[in-house]
Amino acid sequence: MRYSKKAIELIKKTRKMLYKRETLWNERQYIGYSHLICAIDSTRELTNISKKDAIKLLEKDLYRISLKLEAHLEKDVNQNQFDALVSLIYDIGFRSFVSSGILDLLNKQQYATVGLLFPRYARYKKKVVYRLAKARKEESKLFKESLK
Repeated sequence: MRYSKKAIELIKKTRKMLYKRETLWNERQYIGYSHLICAIDSTRELTNISKKDAIKLLEKDLYRISLKLEAHLEKDVNQNQFDALVSLIYDIGFRSFVSSGILDLLNKQQYATVGLLFPRYARYKKKVVYRLAKARKEESKLFKESLK
C-alpha cells in the first residue's frame, strides 16, 4: 500500500509551507511542508524552496515512510488509516512510531484504540503545540472514518 492524495492534502492543510529554511519550536530546521533537515540529508544546503519542489520533497518523504510502514504492518489497514499513519510518522519519525506501541496495536487489529492515541503526539516537552494538535485531530478523524 502507498500513501494517497489524502495524506498529501492532510499534510498541506495542517503544516505551514516554509519557503525558506526555518528553525521551529523544537529547535530543529525545516523547509517546505515541515521537511526536517538532517546533517546527512540531501537538502542540508537548501535555504529556499519553491512550492513545486516542496511537494516533490514531501512525496519523496511519504514514499519512504510508506515503504517502512508497509513492511512492518502484519495486518491490513484501509487507505484512510494508512494515510493517517503516514502523516503521523511524518511528524514523529518511524522509531518513535514503533516505540509508541501503535504498531503493536495495529498488528493486533485494535483499531479503535489506535484512533484514540493520535492526540498524545501533539506535545513537545509536555506542552501542547497548536500545529501538532491540529494535525493529530485531522489524522485521528481520517483514521476513524472507516471505523463507523
